Amino acid sequence: MEAVERIPPGPAIDLACGTGRNALFLAERGFEVEAVDISEIAIGRAVEEARQRGLEVLFRVADLDEEPLPEGRYRLIALFRYVNRDLWPRVVRALAPEGWLVTEQHLQTRRAAVGPPDPYR
Repeated sequence: MEAVERIPPGPAIDLACGTGRNALFLAERGFEVEAVDISEIAIGRAVEEARQRGLEVLFRVADLDEEPLPEGRYRLIALFRYVNRDLWPRVVRALAPEGWLVTEQHLQTRRAAVGPPDPYR
């Protein structure tokens, strides 16, 4: 949330968005948001939540292994807890000049952590 407050609204995409929590957060702050997930069920829930809140988000069901990302388009790309190293070059190219990538990833640790301790599980 802190990073987003410093970014001027513009085109944004939430990759592997699940039920759209981050996409809806961005839309509430004036971003023009697209959101992609492979799960039809998750996207259906996200669409319903956006409707209830009166927010416009372009949600779509797609496999990120095949989804094209337009180069230089997004001021902000959100990528949370989705591991796909082959996706990173396309993500970087999709950032607009001065664009921001906001991400949170799993880490490998022996300490107690939320989520799997090994990113390959």
